[in-house]
Amino acid sequence: KEEFDNMISSLNVLPTSNVRTTSPSHKSGVQSFWSTLSSNDSIYKGKYEGWYAVSDECYYNAGEVEEIDAKTLSRETGAECVWREKEETYFFKLSEYQDRLLQHYEAHPEFILP
Repeated sequence: KEEFDNMISSLNVLPTSNVRTTSPSHKSGVQSFWSTLSSNDSIYKGKYEGWYAVSDECYYNAGEVEEIDAKTLSRETGAECVWREKEETYFFKLSEYQDRLLQHYEAHPEFILP
């Protein structure tokens, strides 16, 4: 807790609310955002396959895993990975916003900080 409190202090931010993903306000906000993305054709349904670590909730590409003792492990975390075949999911068209984002970052270097 002390480490977290120190981080908040150093970032000069104050937690003003605690949002639960099950709360009605969160649900309506997400639905509105999803609707906007959908109507702007910014998301699309596709399929994904690859090495997945359940404990990390993360997909890894072939260069990010290694086989040790007949198990496929994430090089980063050591978590065991399983191959997932063609999982249906939604994708965000980030490349559609690339030029505008890069221009914004250039014009506002303080926008993203470590």
